[in-house]
Amino acid sequence: MKTSLLTIRDLSIALVDSPQRVIIDHVSLAVPQGAVVGIVGGSGSGKTTLGLSVLGLVPPAMRVSSGEIIFEGQNVLRLSAREHGAVRGRRIGMIFQEPMSAFDPVFTIGSQIAETIFAHERLTRDELGRRVLGLLDRVGVQGAERVARSYPHELSGGLRQRAMIAQAIACGPSLLIADEPTSSLDVTLQAHMMELFRQLKKDMGLSIILISHDLGMVSRLADEVAIMCEGKIVEQGAAQDIMIKPNHTYAQKLVEAGGL
Repeated sequence: MKTSLLTIRDLSIALVDSPQRVIIDHVSLAVPQGAVVGIVGGSGSGKTTLGLSVLGLVPPAMRVSSGEIIFEGQNVLRLSAREHGAVRGRRIGMIFQEPMSAFDPVFTIGSQIAETIFAHERLTRDELGRRVLGLLDRVGVQGAERVARSYPHELSGGLRQRAMIAQAIACGPSLLIADEPTSSLDVTLQAHMMELFRQLKKDMGLSIILISHDLGMVSRLADEVAIMCEGKIVEQGAAQDIMIKPNHTYAQKLVEAGGL
């Protein structure tokens, strides 16, 4: 049995002004070392909030009302903002749904990746430049120097997505959280992204949380899947088992929606 890198126990998150409105309802989930765990659900199911809670980025309108999140032996819910900032980016990387909004439009891609590295490691300008180009090359960017000099709006959606992945793995995290990482891409680019995640998992020993509404896509990469509905995990288990014989009605609908 693999050791759990991340363990979420009995986590509940509610609205500050309306405590009876529960966004995450007593959720428990384990992410084994080196595994891909898919969190699948529709809009409003709580899956993105669950991912943000691991990063200490629960929106101000919400608060954690119970539970714990153990990452590398630490309960991250007890960390100060500064301590959480040290973990975020260095030990946990995040890939957001829309790369255009994740990058600042007035700075080049290379400078923004370099800034992420410099926040955690003190490198010279030359060292930073080499690291940035190496990262872009690692995620399959053709013409890394040109891309590093480019502004976000000058790149295609696929290149921006690869650049965001480069930024997320810049400091060698052990956990990568990817929130709808392929939703803005066409089918061909989605397949390329999934292959890239598979390669990064293999090369870096990454654990990955893959958040999506698309169970079919997730099942092609994930080892385990948790199905969320209205803030609760209604089914979880091996990805292929759920795809072949889902038990919960909502999981059955997701499988049918994928045409699988």
